[in-house]
Amino acid sequence: MGHRGRLYTERSMIRLGILLSGRGSNFVAIANNIARGKLAAEVAVVISNQPEAPGVAEAQKRGATPYDVKDVELGHHGKECSFEAILKKYRLTGDCALVLLGRIVNGADTDNSLYRQAEGAGLQAVAEGFRHLGFADDHAVNAAEWIVYDALYAYCRETVK
Repeated sequence: MGHRGRLYTERSMIRLGILLSGRGSNFVAIANNIARGKLAAEVAVVISNQPEAPGVAEAQKRGATPYDVKDVELGHHGKECSFEAILKKYRLTGDCALVLLGRIVNGADTDNSLYRQAEGAGLQAVAEGFRHLGFADDHAVNAAEWIVYDALYAYCRETVK
């Protein structure tokens, strides 16, 4: 009886990452349910590989920080990639392993002329390989790829010791 009418407690709050590719109708439904108290969550990040998707503008109107799209804080700047922008914004550059990981990601995500990081080409090849494994969609590809980034971060930690 004590929880009757109460949908959640502070401890049950979850953080969501939302991938947008179109109008953003799923994002809007989730955001509306959060605002109405029907969903115990917060939107931590909204990501899109289509910067012109209407859902991106909707997410920005609701306070989401755009990432990896043209002319935004968490995008490419000069020859630096979005991952490096995140490291700088959130003051993570004190972790030498993350900085090295950023250089590897840069090598995979750009022409690799800034650092000429040899591992970048390997990461690019692995990422391309994941796209050919028959996953149902980009969400499934991303979920499968995380282990690669975990392994690369472990490699970077060992390398900078």
